[in-house]
Amino acid sequence: MTSKTTRSIMIWGESGMTVNTDGELMHTMKVVTVYYLWGVPVWKSNDYINGTHDELKERKRTDELREYRTTRVGVSTAF
Repeated sequence: MTSKTTRSIMIWGESGMTVNTDGELMHTMKVVTVYYLWGVPVWKSNDYINGTHDELKERKRTDELREYRTTRVGVSTAF
C-alpha cells in the first residue's frame, strides 16, 4: 500500500480568521493523506493543524523534508 500526502495552508475564507493572545493571526493547515492499493485510492484522511503562518510554513517544510528522506532512502533517516 502506498500513500500520498498533500499539505496546504488554507486562506482565511476557508478556515475563518482568529487571533492568538499575542495578536498574531492564526491559520489552519489541511493535511490530506490518500492511501492507494494497486493504484486505486482506498482511504482518505484529513487532518487540520492550527498555528501562525510562520509555524505552519516551518512544519510543512520539515514534514516534506522528512517524507522526501523516507521515500528516497527506503528507511526513515529523517530526524
